Formats: sequence, C-alpha cells, structure tokens
Amino acid sequence: MLKKLKLSHKLFMMFIIGIMIPIIGLSFVVVTNTLPSLRGYVRGEIESQVHLANEEIMEVVDETAILVESLANSQTEIDYDEQELRNMYSNILDMDNYEHIMNVYVGSEDGEMLIEPEQDLGEDYDPRERVWYEGAMQDGETFITEPYEDAGSGDYTVTVSYPLEDSVVGADINLGFLSEYIREISEEYVGSVYIVDRGGTIAAGTEGESNNDRIETLVDDYLEKSMGRKRQGH
Repeated sequence: MLKKLKLSHKLFMMFIIGIMIPIIGLSFVVVTNTLPSLRGYVRGEIESQVHLANEEIMEVVDETAILVESLANSQTEIDYDEQELRNMYSNILDMDNYEHIMNVYVGSEDGEMLIEPEQDLGEDYDPRERVWYEGAMQDGETFITEPYEDAGSGDYTVTVSYPLEDSVVGADINLGFLSEYIREISEEYVGSVYIVDRGGTIAAGTEGESNNDRIETLVDDYLEKSMGRKRQGH
C-alpha cells in the first residue's frame, strides 16, 4: 500500500494549460498538479470555464462598442458643452448594464481630454499619443485596444474607441470581472491560475501578482517550490 501511495505521488506532474481568448489577446494559464489520467478531463473543464469567460468578454465589448458609437454620433449631432457631456457620461456610468465600464471620455485633436469620472492624468498626458486615439483615427471606425494598465487607475483595461472628425470618444472596460473565473478554476483544481497578455505579462492571478510580473518567472518559482527543479529551456 505504501509503495502504491509513493507511486501515485510521483505520478502527479506539473500540468500547464494555456488557452487564448481571441478578441483581446489574453490567455488563461493554469499551472496545476494532476494525475496524467485526469488531464483530459481537467483540460476539458477548464476550457469550458474559459469559453464562458470569452463569451462574457465578447458581450461586454460589443455592448461598449455600441455605446461608444452612439455617443460619438450624438456628439456629432448636438454641440454639447463640457458640463452637459459630463452629465451624460456620468449617467451612463450609473447604469447597471454598464457596470464594467470605468471611464467614458473624449480626446480632441488639440490634445484636450474630458474624462468622467474626473481624474488627474498628469500634466504630460496627451490623448493623441494614446493607442485608443491613434488606432481609431487611423482605422476610421470602432477600435479595440489590447489590454493595458490604465494611466489613471492602474487597473488592467481594454478601451473601445470611435473617431469623430476632430476627436475620439472612448470607454474603458475594467477586466477585473475575469477574476471570478480565476477563482472558480483555482478552487476546483489544485494549482495557480493566471491571465496573461501576448507579451507574457500577468494581467491577473490567484496569488495577487502585479501587472509587471512575468509568467515565465512565476512558472519557475512554482517548479522550484513544488518540485525542486527549474523550467528547462527559454
């Protein structure tokens, strides 16, 4: 019996699953110890969770894109003053169906920025130099950024923007809601769960990692702590 237990223990190997969420270029990376015979089942269950996360992200992005285009068209038809714009943006942020939206704003070709809620972006902030502004102006249509760290809040964010003739309207989606899927996966399976961008930077994780952490470093740490060895290769 003792020999069987030791053999079973040895069969628990580190198992890394990486599954892409195409629309915003994020991947769920699950690092877990599991029996080889259960890997197919575990992968299937995790893929199911990631599929649900992907569907929710697509729904949130689509709703935000419709909102931003509507705001842009409205601003084309009506000459709002600053306070009227702030009131309109504030009312949107108070709506339950836009709970994932952190900020709504417009950046002008003169470098002016009106953002709601109002916040200090720093004296050097120029919307014309931001990806959400440049991308919308270049494409001439709805633009969706890859995830990035928001300049105001520091939260991991995706921006949906839409161009006007002399400005760009944008809305920031807080990706914090993905942490719900992280918790569900990590509670079900032994190990750690991370959301990683295309460059390998951690967007969110079960261990409270910062946005500057790299997945390669965390995998190395996991291997060293749990199995007494380091990852091979680069």
